[in-house]
Amino acid sequence: MTSALSILFQAVTPASALPRGLQSAAVAPAGFADPFNPKASPTQLLGFTSDTPTLFTRPIALSMDNVLILASFNLSGPIQETDTSTLNRKVTESLFEALQPSGGSFVPDFRNTAATSLETVATGLQATVLTLETEETVVEATATLSAAFPDFDQRPTETQAFGATYAAVPAGADLTTQVSERVALEGGATVTLADLLTDTPAGAITDVAVRLQGQGLGDPGGVLKDGGGTTVGNDIVIAYADLGNYTYTAASGKSLDYLSLIGLSDPGADSTYDERGSFQTVSLTSNGDAVERIDGTTERIQDYTFQTEDGVSFQQVTLSFDNINSLGYTNAKDAIDAGKLRVKINGLVAEGQPENAAVVDLYASSGDTIVGRFVSPGATNGISVEVRSLDAAFDITSVTTRATFE
Repeated sequence: MTSALSILFQAVTPASALPRGLQSAAVAPAGFADPFNPKASPTQLLGFTSDTPTLFTRPIALSMDNVLILASFNLSGPIQETDTSTLNRKVTESLFEALQPSGGSFVPDFRNTAATSLETVATGLQATVLTLETEETVVEATATLSAAFPDFDQRPTETQAFGATYAAVPAGADLTTQVSERVALEGGATVTLADLLTDTPAGAITDVAVRLQGQGLGDPGGVLKDGGGTTVGNDIVIAYADLGNYTYTAASGKSLDYLSLIGLSDPGADSTYDERGSFQTVSLTSNGDAVERIDGTTERIQDYTFQTEDGVSFQQVTLSFDNINSLGYTNAKDAIDAGKLRVKINGLVAEGQPENAAVVDLYASSGDTIVGRFVSPGATNGISVEVRSLDAAFDITSVTTRATFE
């Protein structure tokens, strides 16, 4: 029958010369004769050796032998995957307890019940190690921040967004409408399509093909509206000069939409496109409402949580503010410089993990655009933002913001 000890430890020739040298030279006792039965074989006392002057000093040496023997085993099985310091402590504590008599004093007797004790310890350790591994798994699971939205590789391709409609249009020079790749908004917030662009194409761009799709490339949660506030279709062509009049309005709850664009050139205004730019997509996430609170009696706070696509990291985030108009201050940067407003940005982390704070770079910020930078390797998943009024008279109740991850 395989013992519990051999299940947890592969007992081999002690790996170290030190324990081999310190262990007793004689490992099998000579035994004691039974005075009432002289013909019987001598009684073997497990662990007792005959190379000891007295029975009073030998038990301590035997205890040292037990520890050295245990220490020389090569670990295998579940124990070898457990944290070394934790394992050493558990082995020491369990061995000590197993060798303690019920009286409570650590005085081993000459019989040296190490074999039985170590078998008991090993059986107990198996349960202990399994418990430790379970606890470590739970800790690891709770230390992982769950993604709110799909991975970035779920974005649509041009074929999935537009089919073959523009596949045959020749590529032109400088017609690509570069966009912010990831933008997070409050639930129900609105952004113009022009505000999603990061530059102005130098080519003769006249129109932009626009396609709005939802998570899984199904129906979107948000809607597109024209300059009059009328909801339009999700697959349309808009005059480039009119992008500032078209808006995207996010859904009220948590959702992700994909807005895909292709710049087009139609110099003859005959709806026949001579050239086109590259296919571009921006992910638009709706993150619910800001949470308002008061710190003390004067400082009003708005807390935002902005999450974006999974599977990406970012080292910079840009906050775009709207509706700042209080005490004569009409933009975020001026209000911050005057000590009326404070903005804090933190990367989202799992519970129990160290804070990942961004540095608000006021040199790179201007007007209603506030830039936050993370040290390498940056942040993932999203951010939390605290917008705090430092003056009881500075009103932030109508202030809104959105986040662009870069």
